[in-house]
Amino acid sequence: MLRLFLTTKTKLQYNVSLDNFDTVLIGTPPKKYHFVAGENRLKNELMKQFPDEKKAIITYFKMVNKILADFSNLFLLKALPLSLSRFLVWTGLYRIVAKRYTKAAKTTLQNVLQKLTTNKDLRALLAYNYICYGTEPSKAPFLLQALTVSHYMHGAYYPRGGPSSIPKKVIQSILR
Repeated sequence: MLRLFLTTKTKLQYNVSLDNFDTVLIGTPPKKYHFVAGENRLKNELMKQFPDEKKAIITYFKMVNKILADFSNLFLLKALPLSLSRFLVWTGLYRIVAKRYTKAAKTTLQNVLQKLTTNKDLRALLAYNYICYGTEPSKAPFLLQALTVSHYMHGAYYPRGGPSSIPKKVIQSILR
């Protein structure tokens, strides 16, 4: 979720929640596909649009969630005493906690999507936000895609008044 956190005096209501946060057009004539907030809503929306691809859609989101769980576990290494963390890394034991994380870092988004489905429109939709990190699906690690998907899982936010309202609020805070 993208939110603007400045100070309590800047009033966070300046962020507008975008429930239907993106629309993707594919083909000629273009078909419209909507991205909505909430994992279950998004899965259901995709399954309505691709009824024959339910298994691929469910599997995709399971993979994303498993990687996120592993990613969170890696932060535990930061909470451990330095000597213990170094020992776990040196011995390779940290991989027990992060099996999927390591695999997802080495597997490309394109490879994952090719294994999940042959439907080119669904592949394009599941990979459409690669532009957020600027690496094409054939080179992007699936890990990066999973992190990006999780970022938008609950929708997106946009500053009321547009992006120019951000510096205006920052200036007001600085002047106060």
